[in-house]
Amino acid sequence: MSKYLEVVGKAREDRLVVSGVFKLFETTGLPLEIIIEELWEDGYIPSWNDFYKEAEAAGVGHRSIMIRIQEGVSILKCKEIKNGNE
Repeated sequence: MSKYLEVVGKAREDRLVVSGVFKLFETTGLPLEIIIEELWEDGYIPSWNDFYKEAEAAGVGHRSIMIRIQEGVSILKCKEIKNGNE
């Protein structure tokens, strides 16, 4: 797991919730979709609360943060549907 990520909880289906996703996104320049897909494959999901706080601290506006979160949630929802865990 990346040096930017920290486990902050546990979600349904035994997935671990991690903070530091925005920092990883901002620092590496990797597309958020790639980061989320890698996290999913490794059994993690982002803490959207921490994502918001990290982005806000970096000076990103509310609307831009919410767009990114919405994109991320959509990616995860597609993964859940694809895996039959709706």
